Amino acid sequence: MQNKKILRTFAKEKRKTLNIKEISRQIRENIKKLSEYKSADNILLYAPINNETDVLQLLDESKNFYLPKVNQDRKTLSIFSHKKNSVLINNFWGIPEPDTEREKQISPSALDIVVIPALMADKRGFRLGYGGGFYDRFLPFLSKNCTKIIPIPHILLYDELPYEEHDQRADYIITEKEIFQIRDL
Repeated sequence: MQNKKILRTFAKEKRKTLNIKEISRQIRENIKKLSEYKSADNILLYAPINNETDVLQLLDESKNFYLPKVNQDRKTLSIFSHKKNSVLINNFWGIPEPDTEREKQISPSALDIVVIPALMADKRGFRLGYGGGFYDRFLPFLSKNCTKIIPIPHILLYDELPYEEHDQRADYIITEKEIFQIRDL
């Protein structure tokens, strides 16, 4: 098994070669097919960076959407409301985040769906992120009924990736080609 640093470099380079706009459109359509999505009220998305799958265009739906804000000092995430025309402010790493002065904060336990960014994922529900561990620390605070989704280009989905004891699994891996349900919900 290759180490995570090599895999991260590989995934970032591979994403540069993809038609991420079209892949993202197809992934969004697959997310909309989920019964959990259809019945969800509160959905956490993320603002894409560096050729990540773009899920923000789901904002056209009539649901309540939220984005995370990184608390760098505590290495945690806080959740704030987000609408299509909301102002985003780049954080320390250049990741667009909600303006905490204008947006409403909610508890992670209020979320019905969390869409989790990833560089790569595997068919067991594990993901390879950027290495900060923010989502792995955040996910245990969700309600047990919250559905966790990783949107990833199919070419970056593997049978198995390295993982550690603290790594959290998703319920679905969604690519432009398939919907993989990892656990019975």
